[in-house]
Amino acid sequence: MKHFVTSMIATSVFAMMLLISAPSFADEHVAFADEHVARQVTTFMVFANGVEGREEEFNIWYETVHLAEVLTLPGFVSAQRFQLLSDPAGGTKYLAVYEIAGDPQAALAALGEAVASILNMSESMDATSVVTKLYMPRTEKMVATD
Repeated sequence: MKHFVTSMIATSVFAMMLLISAPSFADEHVAFADEHVARQVTTFMVFANGVEGREEEFNIWYETVHLAEVLTLPGFVSAQRFQLLSDPAGGTKYLAVYEIAGDPQAALAALGEAVASILNMSESMDATSVVTKLYMPRTEKMVATD
């Protein structure tokens, strides 16, 4: 029971982080982008670890449940996970990268509400390790010519 309560508190803290960070993105950054670039896809990055001893469960949940659920939310158009190859400092081992089309503030608000209510969150995620970052494009995407 204690672990369940701790997990619920951590999930609530994660949801509040998302709700609090959503307005600040638009207020601080969109005004600096030119009109064309601001309409492009926004990149939302989530750094997270699994609870010690439950890493396999965490990865299975994230890759078979969580990514698909997030992609049902308005604005979220793609998702991909990454695993850190090398970090001598022992940082966050996993990264999820989501692309958001349209208003990132609205998408993150929907995500925050969903985390608190309808998403199947897992106790195998170490919510204290979660760090989120939101990036907007500064340039057009460039590709190699060769």
